[in-house]
Amino acid sequence: MHAHQAPDEYSRLLQLFGLDDRASKDEIKRAYRQLAKDYHPDRMQDKSAEEQAAATERFDELKRAYDRILEFKQSQFGSFTGE
Repeated sequence: MHAHQAPDEYSRLLQLFGLDDRASKDEIKRAYRQLAKDYHPDRMQDKSAEEQAAATERFDELKRAYDRILEFKQSQFGSFTGE
């Protein structure tokens, strides 16, 4: 990966959460938790099979994006989770 690709990827991932590069740790976590709650498979039990599949796919995409954001932050800025 080229050096300039990581910031581009980071920006793209943040956009999935409706955020930009200036987002704080708390803003990122809050946006992830809200979207994950909205798309969580347990909340889709009364939906059609197609809606359940789409929500599960979106939930998985959000989880991967959040994990990648954490990886990027930790590699660039040290500990990000603060836990």
